[in-house]
Amino acid sequence: MDSIVREVVTRSGVEPRVPDSPTRGFGVGAEDAELERILASLRTNIKIVGVGGGGCNTIDRLVESGIVGAELFAANTDAQHLLIIRSPHKLLLGRRVTRGLGAGALPQVGEESAREAAAPNKVLIAGTGIESALETLRLTEYAAELGYDVALIRTPHFYRKQMQPANLLAFYHTVADRSPLPVMIYNVPPFTAYDLPAEVVIELAGHPNIIAIKESGGDVEKVRRMVDGTRHIKRSATVTETFDAVTPRMLAAAAAGPGLKGAVGELVQVGAIAASESKSPPFRKERERIGHPESFDPTSSTSKPSSTAVTVVGNLKTRQKEVGFQVLVGAAHKLHPSLDAGAVGAILAFACPAPTACYEIYAAWKEGDAGLARLKQERISLAAQRVGSELGISALKHAMDFNGYYGGPARLPLLPLTAEARAEVERFMADIRN
Repeated sequence: MDSIVREVVTRSGVEPRVPDSPTRGFGVGAEDAELERILASLRTNIKIVGVGGGGCNTIDRLVESGIVGAELFAANTDAQHLLIIRSPHKLLLGRRVTRGLGAGALPQVGEESAREAAAPNKVLIAGTGIESALETLRLTEYAAELGYDVALIRTPHFYRKQMQPANLLAFYHTVADRSPLPVMIYNVPPFTAYDLPAEVVIELAGHPNIIAIKESGGDVEKVRRMVDGTRHIKRSATVTETFDAVTPRMLAAAAAGPGLKGAVGELVQVGAIAASESKSPPFRKERERIGHPESFDPTSSTSKPSSTAVTVVGNLKTRQKEVGFQVLVGAAHKLHPSLDAGAVGAILAFACPAPTACYEIYAAWKEGDAGLARLKQERISLAAQRVGSELGISALKHAMDFNGYYGGPARLPLLPLTAEARAEVERFMADIRN
């Protein structure tokens, strides 16, 4: 649900609006002018998203009541219902799955529609690791059925005295041999109290279905050893013309309809799902456009390959790129030195409350500006260590709330933060606002 809301807001392209001053036109003094300046700098931005039949009806009632100061969005799988909703912004979900006919109160259809509405060009990673190889495979197969692209499989650890190199080699080889998804190893010693040796990772990297590791131990020298030990591994990967990853799911979506965008939920104007003729059902035109691949024009300029190395699927242009075994890290406070050691990227819990601050480190490093990357790293190091690693999930969730995202309450057995801990989180995040 969170991803749908973020997608609606992102695709809206609506600039935040500051309400008119209630004192405007009354000859206000310098104090009021200063207050207006402060208010303008705050750029309060309220967006209300209604999902499904009930949510859309709520948006309709808000419009009827004349609510001001908030942007309203309605999202539904039912195009006919969405058409009659009075909302300035609408998102038709599950275009490929339901073709505008609704989910029929079936949870599975709603789930698939929600997944389809997620950003189509993002790689979906499912955490499927459990203590046994059999149960890990069952979860991995289920993730593949749901449309995920990669299985992130943490190390078994409960019987850690028995977790010798031979055990882990057998576990990952067994899973990777049978997994319908590419496997990413997940090593997270702070939580499992087990650290997968670099030598085992290097040996596992030779398996054709084990493509990467997320190393969250914070050991930069171990990252360097793994990178050095896997340099000889070379594979071919499908990417876009700008070298973004392309997965089989993305290719299937591109082949199924008029490009990636047409295959997923997108913001539409009211007229886009209205009938252009009075004889037509109110959503026939839109349904036919989505349901018929013939609407794709193979002679259009956007579908022509730019070179012989490019392959076109729908409106998606792809090429092949040689890549190695991918070493990613999970310790935000060690991101810059890990990148210098050879890591290609990161999956960071601290990026949930501070995505821009984390990305700026990577961007500066990618541009070769070591000084700027170091400064950006110093900016977040203490907060990432204290909030992300030491105070834990409840602190990360509060940091998200504090930074304007939705973190919400932690689930038991995790407890809410004390007032003192909340204040500490806010102090650490005060200079890392997005």
